[in-house]
Amino acid sequence: MWGIPPDLLGHFPKAVLVVLQEEAEIVFLGCGLRSGPNGEMESEFNRQYILDNFHRLSEFAEFRGIDLKKAKERIKQILVLDRSSLSTAQEVAFAGKAFEDAGIEKVVSVTCPTHAPRSLNEALKFFSRPESKIAIHNISVQVSDIGWAPNSDVMVFEPPHMPKDLIAGALRQKIAKMLLDPVELQKIKKALDLL
Repeated sequence: MWGIPPDLLGHFPKAVLVVLQEEAEIVFLGCGLRSGPNGEMESEFNRQYILDNFHRLSEFAEFRGIDLKKAKERIKQILVLDRSSLSTAQEVAFAGKAFEDAGIEKVVSVTCPTHAPRSLNEALKFFSRPESKIAIHNISVQVSDIGWAPNSDVMVFEPPHMPKDLIAGALRQKIAKMLLDPVELQKIKKALDLL
């Protein structure tokens, strides 16, 4: 989710970069599942993680010359949290409605490479509705430089998105916590480099 400085932006740094480049008016953090380490909503956990680690963006070459204090304040002002969606389709519908209500004309979904096809598919379905206020040619996806498995060309594991799968959900929490820890991420990177 974070990436490997200085060049490989994970999901969150890539999202911040796109927000700044596009001068976004809304930043939507999806999924209301309770999957944070302390039982908080995923969107709440992600918001806090991004804000707590914002200073670390300076580790990435893409952020050189960017006033991170100013950028952080901007991000804080435009964050919208989803606290109820249980699927990608529901996330897109929730975000899409917020975007349409705000008069947004361009939507950029930032996600990991393995999730990009589903993200784009759901966005195109939602914004193809006759009543949609956003044209589908204004929908795009930006992918992070790495997925859930650093240094891997293939990613087969897709975390569960339905709360009924409690065992898989618990596994997802443990994996997410491990991947969010920079020390653990470096250990994984070193181990993969040995292969």
